[in-house]
Amino acid sequence: MKWFRAFMKDRNGTDQLQFAIMFLYWPIVFAAQRLGSRILDYLSIVVIYIFVYRFFSKNLARQRRYNARFIMLWNASLGRIPFLTIKTGTQSNTGSTGKKPPGKSNAYDKIKTAANAKASGNKKASGNAKTSGDRKAAEEKRVTGRSAVTSIYEYFTCPACGQKLRVPSGKGNIIVNCTKCGEKFNART
Repeated sequence: MKWFRAFMKDRNGTDQLQFAIMFLYWPIVFAAQRLGSRILDYLSIVVIYIFVYRFFSKNLARQRRYNARFIMLWNASLGRIPFLTIKTGTQSNTGSTGKKPPGKSNAYDKIKTAANAKASGNKKASGNAKTSGDRKAAEEKRVTGRSAVTSIYEYFTCPACGQKLRVPSGKGNIIVNCTKCGEKFNART
């Protein structure tokens, strides 16, 4: 079963539109058998092909847009009937308290703020202006191969063996011990 999970990792799988396609498929198949219609047979093949294509699709953004359109149309036409309304996960995650639950990221809020600032022409708030923090993060990525938005570590190279060493930032002058050769040297974080 692990191989299937790995195979389906970045694929669409099932959603509300997939269920609707399957509910559309079965009446077409039964009608095709009952009436002996080749046109309905071909139509059922097309419907099952669409189902399989969407199920294994790696283009998640497009499939989610299709699903959102389907839900919007479904709720607009049949949403007045309570048991036929499709509930989406787009409600606020703040709950009744108005506070975000612990562990919830505010990355969406940062992106939204940057997009609003960019639209209004405020380059400093949108993140287009190069700051010393941006240069430091870019330099850290270039030197260490790691990217960090808010770095809590600094990286040094051992003068004796060349080993890259990670130490906590903001500690002032410290003595760094190389884990590879045992060399000790002073560094400022």
